[in-house]
Amino acid sequence: MAKCALCGRKFFFAKFDSNGYCTDCSIRMQQAKVQLEQQLKQHEENRQSIISWIDSLPTHEIELSDTPCKRQHGYEEFSFSNITPKGKYNGDIVTFDTETTGLSPSKDRIIEIGAIRYLDGEPIEKFHSYVNPERHIPEDATKINHITDEMVCDAPTIGQILPSFDKFIGNSTLIAHNLDFDLKFMYYSGSKVLDTKREYIDTLEQAHKLIKKSEVDDYSLETLCYYFDHDIAQAHSALADAFAVGWLFYNLVLEKQGSVRFMKTPNQKSVLVRLNS
Repeated sequence: MAKCALCGRKFFFAKFDSNGYCTDCSIRMQQAKVQLEQQLKQHEENRQSIISWIDSLPTHEIELSDTPCKRQHGYEEFSFSNITPKGKYNGDIVTFDTETTGLSPSKDRIIEIGAIRYLDGEPIEKFHSYVNPERHIPEDATKINHITDEMVCDAPTIGQILPSFDKFIGNSTLIAHNLDFDLKFMYYSGSKVLDTKREYIDTLEQAHKLIKKSEVDDYSLETLCYYFDHDIAQAHSALADAFAVGWLFYNLVLEKQGSVRFMKTPNQKSVLVRLNS
Protein backbone atom coordinates (compact mmCIF):
# COMPACT_ATOMS: atom_id res chain seq x y z
CA MET A 1 0.00 0.00 0.00
CA ALA A 2 1.43 3.41 -1.05
CA LYS A 3 0.79 6.76 0.62
CA CYS A 4 0.42 10.14 -1.09
CA ALA A 5 3.12 12.54 0.06
CA LEU A 6 0.65 15.44 0.05
CA CYS A 7 -2.78 14.33 1.22
CA GLY A 8 -1.60 11.26 3.09
CA ARG A 9 -4.21 8.95 1.60
CA LYS A 10 -3.19 5.33 1.12
CA PHE A 11 -3.74 3.40 -2.09
CA PHE A 12 -3.35 -0.25 -3.04
CA PHE A 13 -3.11 0.51 -6.72
CA ALA A 14 -2.33 4.06 -7.79
CA LYS A 15 0.11 6.02 -9.90
CA PHE A 16 2.17 8.72 -8.22
CA ASP A 17 4.08 11.54 -9.87
CA SER A 18 7.76 12.30 -9.31
CA ASN A 19 6.89 14.16 -6.10
CA GLY A 20 5.00 11.20 -4.69
CA TYR A 21 1.59 12.85 -5.18
CA CYS A 22 -1.52 10.91 -6.09
CA THR A 23 -3.39 11.78 -9.30
CA ASP A 24 -5.86 14.16 -7.62
CA CYS A 25 -3.14 15.99 -5.70
CA SER A 26 -0.91 16.16 -8.76
CA ILE A 27 -3.71 17.79 -10.79
CA ARG A 28 -4.45 20.28 -8.00
CA MET A 29 -0.79 21.21 -7.72
CA GLN A 30 -0.50 21.74 -11.47
CA GLN A 31 -3.59 23.94 -11.42
CA ALA A 32 -2.22 25.93 -8.49
CA LYS A 33 1.08 26.38 -10.33
CA VAL A 34 -0.67 27.67 -13.44
CA GLN A 35 -2.79 30.03 -11.33
CA LEU A 36 0.28 31.36 -9.52
CA GLU A 37 2.10 31.95 -12.80
CA GLN A 38 -0.92 33.85 -14.12
CA GLN A 39 -1.07 35.97 -10.97
CA LEU A 40 2.63 36.76 -11.14
CA LYS A 41 2.29 37.70 -14.79
CA GLN A 42 -0.65 39.98 -13.98
CA HIS A 43 1.26 41.63 -11.13
CA GLU A 44 4.20 42.30 -13.43
CA GLU A 45 1.93 43.74 -16.12
CA ASN A 46 0.30 45.98 -13.51
CA ARG A 47 3.70 47.06 -12.22
CA GLN A 48 4.92 47.96 -15.70
CA SER A 49 1.70 49.88 -16.38
CA ILE A 50 2.19 51.91 -13.22
CA ILE A 51 5.82 52.63 -14.13
CA SER A 52 4.69 53.86 -17.55
CA TRP A 53 1.99 55.97 -15.96
CA ILE A 54 4.44 57.60 -13.56
CA ASP A 55 6.94 58.16 -16.39
CA SER A 56 4.25 59.91 -18.44
CA LEU A 57 3.51 62.49 -15.73
CA PRO A 58 4.90 66.00 -16.32
CA THR A 59 8.07 66.56 -14.28
CA HIS A 60 8.32 69.62 -12.07
CA GLU A 61 11.47 71.54 -12.97
CA ILE A 62 13.78 71.73 -9.97
CA GLU A 63 15.56 75.01 -9.48
CA LEU A 64 18.64 74.52 -7.32
CA SER A 65 18.99 77.16 -4.64
CA ASP A 66 22.07 79.40 -4.58
CA THR A 67 21.54 79.82 -0.83
CA PRO A 68 20.90 76.27 0.43
CA CYS A 69 18.62 75.67 3.41
CA LYS A 70 20.31 75.38 6.77
CA ARG A 71 19.66 72.41 9.02
CA GLN A 72 17.13 72.96 11.81
CA HIS A 73 16.56 71.49 15.25
CA GLY A 74 13.73 71.40 17.77
CA TYR A 75 11.05 69.59 15.79
CA GLU A 76 7.84 69.30 17.78
CA GLU A 77 5.39 66.51 17.01
CA PHE A 78 1.80 67.52 16.31
CA SER A 79 -1.51 65.87 15.54
CA PHE A 80 -2.49 65.01 12.00
CA SER A 81 -5.94 65.28 10.48
CA ASN A 82 -8.33 62.35 10.31
CA ILE A 83 -10.31 61.25 7.29
CA THR A 84 -13.83 62.27 8.26
CA PRO A 85 -17.27 61.03 7.14
CA LYS A 86 -18.11 64.29 5.39
CA GLY A 87 -14.65 65.64 4.58
CA LYS A 88 -13.97 66.73 1.00
CA TYR A 89 -10.82 65.31 -0.55
CA ASN A 90 -11.26 66.16 -4.22
CA GLY A 91 -8.89 69.11 -4.18
CA ASP A 92 -5.16 69.63 -4.51
CA ILE A 93 -3.00 67.22 -2.51
CA VAL A 94 0.66 66.23 -2.59
CA THR A 95 1.83 62.78 -1.57
CA PHE A 96 5.53 62.31 -0.91
CA ASP A 97 8.18 59.93 0.32
CA THR A 98 11.84 60.06 1.22
CA GLU A 99 14.60 57.46 1.26
CA THR A 100 17.33 57.99 3.84
CA THR A 101 20.68 56.73 5.07
CA GLY A 102 19.09 55.59 8.34
CA LEU A 103 16.30 56.16 10.83
CA SER A 104 17.56 59.17 12.80
CA PRO A 105 16.46 62.56 11.40
CA SER A 106 19.15 64.34 13.42
CA LYS A 107 22.02 62.09 12.35
CA ASP A 108 21.03 60.54 9.02
CA ARG A 109 20.38 62.20 5.67
CA ILE A 110 17.87 62.11 2.81
CA ILE A 111 19.16 60.41 -0.35
CA GLU A 112 16.01 60.47 -2.50
CA ILE A 113 12.84 62.51 -2.52
CA GLY A 114 9.72 61.94 -4.59
CA ALA A 115 6.30 63.57 -4.68
CA ILE A 116 3.12 63.38 -6.73
CA ARG A 117 0.54 66.13 -7.08
CA TYR A 118 -3.04 64.84 -7.23
CA LEU A 119 -5.92 66.98 -8.42
CA ASP A 120 -9.48 65.66 -8.14
CA GLY A 121 -8.12 62.19 -7.46
CA GLU A 122 -5.79 61.93 -10.44
CA PRO A 123 -1.99 62.40 -10.56
CA ILE A 124 -0.99 65.40 -12.64
CA GLU A 125 2.65 66.20 -11.83
CA LYS A 126 5.72 64.64 -10.22
CA PHE A 127 8.75 65.90 -8.33
CA HIS A 128 11.80 63.64 -8.05
CA SER A 129 15.50 63.80 -7.33
CA TYR A 130 18.27 61.72 -5.86
CA VAL A 131 20.14 63.60 -3.15
CA ASN A 132 23.83 63.69 -2.31
CA PRO A 133 24.04 63.11 1.47
CA GLU A 134 27.71 64.17 1.45
CA ARG A 135 28.57 60.99 3.30
CA HIS A 136 28.75 57.24 2.72
CA ILE A 137 25.43 55.39 2.40
CA PRO A 138 25.48 52.43 4.83
CA GLU A 139 25.10 48.97 3.33
CA ASP A 140 22.01 48.32 5.46
CA ALA A 141 20.28 51.29 3.83
CA THR A 142 21.32 50.23 0.33
CA LYS A 143 19.87 46.76 0.91
CA ILE A 144 16.49 48.35 1.51
CA ASN A 145 16.32 51.19 -1.03
CA HIS A 146 18.97 49.98 -3.52
CA ILE A 147 20.55 53.43 -3.63
CA THR A 148 24.37 53.48 -3.80
CA ASP A 149 27.06 56.12 -3.38
CA GLU A 150 27.60 56.07 -7.15
CA MET A 151 23.95 56.92 -7.80
CA VAL A 152 24.04 60.09 -5.70
CA CYS A 153 27.62 61.33 -6.10
CA ASP A 154 26.63 63.89 -8.78
CA ALA A 155 23.20 64.69 -7.31
CA PRO A 156 22.42 68.03 -5.61
CA THR A 157 22.34 68.29 -1.83
CA ILE A 158 19.03 68.38 0.02
CA GLY A 159 19.68 72.01 0.99
CA GLN A 160 19.82 72.94 -2.70
CA ILE A 161 16.58 71.07 -3.49
CA LEU A 162 14.31 71.94 -0.58
CA PRO A 163 13.37 75.51 -1.62
CA SER A 164 12.08 74.14 -4.91
CA PHE A 165 10.34 71.26 -3.13
CA ASP A 166 8.66 73.60 -0.65
CA LYS A 167 7.46 75.70 -3.58
CA PHE A 168 6.12 72.58 -5.30
CA ILE A 169 4.07 71.70 -2.21
CA GLY A 170 2.75 75.24 -1.76
CA ASN A 171 -0.25 75.15 0.57
CA SER A 172 -1.52 71.76 -0.64
CA THR A 173 -2.66 69.04 1.72
CA LEU A 174 0.41 66.94 2.49
CA ILE A 175 0.15 63.16 2.79
CA ALA A 176 2.66 60.36 3.43
CA HIS A 177 2.80 56.88 4.93
CA ASN A 178 4.32 57.31 8.40
CA LEU A 179 4.23 61.03 7.78
CA ASP A 180 5.98 62.00 11.01
CA PHE A 181 9.13 60.17 9.90
CA ASP A 182 9.33 62.02 6.57
CA LEU A 183 8.40 65.38 8.06
CA LYS A 184 11.14 65.12 10.67
CA PHE A 185 13.74 64.48 7.98
CA MET A 186 12.38 67.37 5.92
CA TYR A 187 12.38 69.72 8.91
CA TYR A 188 15.87 68.82 10.11
CA SER A 189 17.09 69.27 6.54
CA GLY A 190 15.79 72.84 6.51
CA SER A 191 12.34 72.62 4.91
CA LYS A 192 9.82 75.36 5.69
CA VAL A 193 6.71 73.26 4.94
CA LEU A 194 5.64 73.32 8.58
CA ASP A 195 5.49 77.12 8.47
CA THR A 196 2.44 76.98 6.17
CA LYS A 197 -1.02 76.26 7.52
CA ARG A 198 -2.26 73.18 5.75
CA GLU A 199 -3.83 69.78 6.34
CA TYR A 200 -1.50 66.86 7.11
CA ILE A 201 -2.70 63.26 6.78
CA ASP A 202 -0.79 60.10 7.65
CA THR A 203 -2.06 57.06 5.72
CA LEU A 204 -0.38 54.73 8.23
CA GLU A 205 -2.29 56.29 11.11
CA GLN A 206 -5.57 56.28 9.16
CA ALA A 207 -5.13 52.66 8.07
CA HIS A 208 -4.75 51.60 11.71
CA LYS A 209 -8.06 53.33 12.45
CA LEU A 210 -9.99 52.09 9.42
CA ILE A 211 -8.69 48.56 8.74
CA LYS A 212 -8.91 45.80 11.31
CA LYS A 213 -5.74 43.97 12.31
CA SER A 214 -7.39 40.70 11.38
CA GLU A 215 -7.74 41.84 7.76
CA VAL A 216 -4.05 42.52 7.01
CA ASP A 217 -0.71 40.91 7.87
CA ASP A 218 0.77 44.31 8.69
CA TYR A 219 0.29 48.01 7.94
CA SER A 220 3.17 48.52 5.54
CA LEU A 221 2.47 50.55 2.42
CA GLU A 222 2.95 47.51 0.20
CA THR A 223 0.60 45.30 2.21
CA LEU A 224 -2.12 47.95 2.36
CA CYS A 225 -1.91 48.62 -1.37
CA TYR A 226 -2.29 44.91 -2.08
CA TYR A 227 -5.29 44.94 0.24
CA PHE A 228 -6.87 47.45 -2.15
CA ASP A 229 -5.74 45.53 -5.27
CA HIS A 230 -2.91 47.87 -6.20
CA ASP A 231 0.64 46.86 -7.11
CA ILE A 232 3.57 49.08 -6.15
CA ALA A 233 5.86 49.82 -9.09
CA GLN A 234 8.98 49.49 -6.93
CA ALA A 235 8.93 49.26 -3.15
CA HIS A 236 11.24 51.71 -1.37
CA SER A 237 11.51 53.94 -4.41
CA ALA A 238 10.52 57.44 -3.29
CA LEU A 239 8.54 58.31 -6.42
CA ALA A 240 6.79 54.93 -6.72
CA ASP A 241 5.91 54.99 -3.02
CA ALA A 242 4.56 58.55 -3.29
CA PHE A 243 2.33 57.39 -6.14
CA ALA A 244 1.14 54.42 -4.09
CA VAL A 245 0.37 56.65 -1.10
CA GLY A 246 -2.10 58.56 -3.28
CA TRP A 247 -3.87 55.38 -4.30
CA LEU A 248 -4.00 54.18 -0.70
CA PHE A 249 -5.28 57.52 0.55
CA TYR A 250 -8.27 57.62 -1.81
CA ASN A 251 -9.13 54.03 -0.94
CA LEU A 252 -9.07 54.91 2.75
CA VAL A 253 -11.43 57.81 2.06
CA LEU A 254 -13.93 55.41 0.53
CA GLU A 255 -13.42 53.03 3.42
CA LYS A 256 -14.54 55.85 5.70
CA GLN A 257 -17.13 57.57 3.52
CA GLY A 258 -18.40 55.12 0.95
CA SER A 259 -18.48 57.91 -1.63
CA VAL A 260 -17.06 57.18 -5.06
CA ARG A 261 -16.07 58.60 -8.41
CA PHE A 262 -14.42 57.10 -11.47
CA MET A 263 -10.68 57.35 -12.01
CA LYS A 264 -8.51 55.96 -14.78
CA THR A 265 -6.05 53.25 -13.83
CA PRO A 266 -2.67 52.83 -15.59
CA ASN A 267 -4.25 50.48 -18.15
CA GLN A 268 -7.00 53.06 -18.74
CA LYS A 269 -9.79 51.08 -17.12
CA SER A 270 -12.25 53.05 -15.04
CA VAL A 271 -12.39 52.02 -11.43
CA LEU A 272 -14.16 53.31 -8.36
CA VAL A 273 -11.95 55.66 -6.42
CA ARG A 274 -12.42 56.76 -2.84
CA LEU A 275 -13.38 60.38 -3.27
CA ASN A 276 -16.00 62.94 -2.36
CA SER A 277 -17.87 64.09 -5.42
